[in-house]
Amino acid sequence: RLAALTGLTREAVMDAPPGARRQGYSRPPARSRAAARPSLWRVLLQAVLDDPARARSLGELPMGDDADAIALDAVLALLREHPEMTRALILHHFAGRPEQDVLQRANAGTLAWSDSEAAEAEFQGALNGLRALAARTEIERLAGRGLAGLTDEDKARLKALAAGKPG
Repeated sequence: RLAALTGLTREAVMDAPPGARRQGYSRPPARSRAAARPSLWRVLLQAVLDDPARARSLGELPMGDDADAIALDAVLALLREHPEMTRALILHHFAGRPEQDVLQRANAGTLAWSDSEAAEAEFQGALNGLRALAARTEIERLAGRGLAGLTDEDKARLKALAAGKPG
């Protein structure tokens, strides 16, 4: 694998003295998977900034504790009170507030979307991913209590979640 990544032959890699990669060679820091692909929260935030009307179609979202989730929650709360707000008004509203930096970075990321179809696809993908994550978390929580510890309502919810239904 190292040979394929570096362009060296397999023999050259295998013949290198032990520790050669650690002595005098510096490798650029690897990009983490999170850096390569924005979080589901970030994509939802970008999609809502791109078209604030999307906030109406989000429904109930699971709680998130990262900066993107917190900023999205703040934007959604603002849009519930002022659904007419545009991207520019949203960004202006949060100027000088803790969410400002997160919103500015998310806003810059919307420029990568080529058109409204791409934005809608990203939005739907992130929304589905977040809902699936919430369902898995709920399944784990309910299953962790054991069948004996579940009420009939909990059992029905667990069964619906396991079948892929929202419950």
